[in-house]
Amino acid sequence: TVDRINTASNIFHAGRATFAPGCGLWFGLTGQPPADLTRALDILSEDGLGGERAAGYGAFTWTVAPQPLTLPDPSPNGAALLLSRYRPRAEETAALQHPGAAYELTTVAGWLRSAGGAAQRRRRLWLVREGSVVYLPGSGPWGDVVDVRPNYENPAGDLSHPVWRAGLALAVAWPYPPQGGQNA
Repeated sequence: TVDRINTASNIFHAGRATFAPGCGLWFGLTGQPPADLTRALDILSEDGLGGERAAGYGAFTWTVAPQPLTLPDPSPNGAALLLSRYRPRAEETAALQHPGAAYELTTVAGWLRSAGGAAQRRRRLWLVREGSVVYLPGSGPWGDVVDVRPNYENPAGDLSHPVWRAGLALAVAWPYPPQGGQNA
């Protein structure tokens, strides 16, 4: 690339991920996809996701699974494998304190842009990483949705609206005994 101020050259890196036939990304949905969702997926599949769309990256094809996928729901206070990141509410900290819990924390930050405003950093948030085993209390829903509006002194002014980060747990039952026991 060429620097716009000094017209000096800069190194620019780009990368891409490809999937083998029959592999890829997925998301779950209960019931039939609504028409709005199928239309949105059609548009996104042609326009692409992520960066470098102008170079043809990010295009994809999508299909509805030929047969439904059923996942075991976590039982109250039983072991659960997180399929998403999770931000426990104050009354849910026991999910991480169980002797059989095995988890990792990760920080999530990023940028936001509001209409007519400059880009700003979101507040950093600690979340339990997907793939962790936790003991979710009660029957759910579990987790929290947090306003991550910047809270620093900002010359552009404070945002007049919240900026939400979802920390709700999507989990499946984990049938294996804690602390390295034999599979059930």
